[in-house]
Amino acid sequence: MYLDGKAVAERAGESGSPIARGYTLQRYVQACGGRGFYPVKFNGGMFTVEPKAMGKPYNADWRAWGDCHWFQNVRHIYHPMLAGGDFEMMRPLFDMYEAVRPLAEARARLYHDVEGCYFPETMTVWGTYANRDYGWDRTGLRPKDVQCPYWQYAWNQGPELVALMLDRWDYTEDEAFLKTRVLPMAESVLKYFDTRFKKDTEGRMILSPTQSAETYWHEVTNDMPSAAGLTDIAARLGALPAALTTEPQRAFFVRMKAACPAIPMESVSSDGKTARKLAPAQKYVPRRSNCENPELYAIWPFRLFGLGKPGLAEARLAYERRGDHLDCGWGYDGNCAALLGLTDEAARILGVKCANSHPNYRWPATWGPNFDWLPDQNHGGNLLETTQLMLLQCDGDRIRLLPAWPRSWDVTFRLHAPHKTIVECHYRRGQIEKLVVTPESRRQDVVPFEGAGPLP
Repeated sequence: MYLDGKAVAERAGESGSPIARGYTLQRYVQACGGRGFYPVKFNGGMFTVEPKAMGKPYNADWRAWGDCHWFQNVRHIYHPMLAGGDFEMMRPLFDMYEAVRPLAEARARLYHDVEGCYFPETMTVWGTYANRDYGWDRTGLRPKDVQCPYWQYAWNQGPELVALMLDRWDYTEDEAFLKTRVLPMAESVLKYFDTRFKKDTEGRMILSPTQSAETYWHEVTNDMPSAAGLTDIAARLGALPAALTTEPQRAFFVRMKAACPAIPMESVSSDGKTARKLAPAQKYVPRRSNCENPELYAIWPFRLFGLGKPGLAEARLAYERRGDHLDCGWGYDGNCAALLGLTDEAARILGVKCANSHPNYRWPATWGPNFDWLPDQNHGGNLLETTQLMLLQCDGDRIRLLPAWPRSWDVTFRLHAPHKTIVECHYRRGQIEKLVVTPESRRQDVVPFEGAGPLP
């Protein structure tokens, strides 16, 4: 730190675990900024830095990528709040999208003459597109003509939002939240897809026009993010307890599950043989316009593939063949590696994440800037999520303990799990020394790592 051009303080040498430090400090930052009226901003949060110190000739209100909420970025801040037990901090995100749903439904009617809602990727707090994406000069354009090719035909934001709301239901089992918030949003999101897109002879939706994240724009049909998202939420909504849904709702969810596009797959050469892997879309021109790996959406955030599930080989091959390797920022490689049981890879990425502190700032959790701004909050959220998934993975009633945690790393943790469950674990010298599961009845659902021996 400098005062009037003179050095007055500097970061002292650090000791202890960089993972524990990064995890704790990021949770602190999120706790400071997570209980306001609006969601945490991915590009700096509430602790933005002075732009001039970074070579930007702007005032202290400036941040890269502006004022909008970008769903692919802000989501990373909110996913780890589940295992962290920070459920109350998720409310600003849900409140914002619920508040703008009437506008989103009106937009769907005006732009496309359909029912339901969809949300722009780059959305203002009022629910509108970013002006630069919608287009400042609207001369000769129809209302539905969006001028940003990076997000012109992206539809996966609604299914992602519903999936995250269903996750919160899984963890808290809050019936009022399910009935008054999840179900109305889910019905509206699904109605958009049901009424917007044609169906084939088997009754499956044909998602076109569409694109696969920012990366594939050309001649895309049935993009993976939308196909995986619809498959995930339709199945989960259809499996809700009958006492908590109406008969028309259940019939709609069952019909939408049958109408979901198949999960895109493609054949590639692997070790001299032809193998199958997850694909960015059912059809697409393989011309990349950005650096996402949309084929991995079926692993994270939608978790259709992973440990103990069918198709693990296809998912691992997709990860191996991904077009870009993204260890920092909004890249979700670490989350996918953990879910696929790639322990060494997940550990490597976590190490990179924890070392991403900007050297010009004393606060160790000044991540980035990476793709965005400092401190990079989607990077920090990713750091939390990757750590949690290495320690604990929950699917249905199963609780996988230390599924992607290096056996040489000692750890003590306390994390939340679905069905109002808390798991506390002390792992030392390759052994689980202490395990407390609350309620005790959920202990029978714990699946330890291979070779762990009897649980204490």
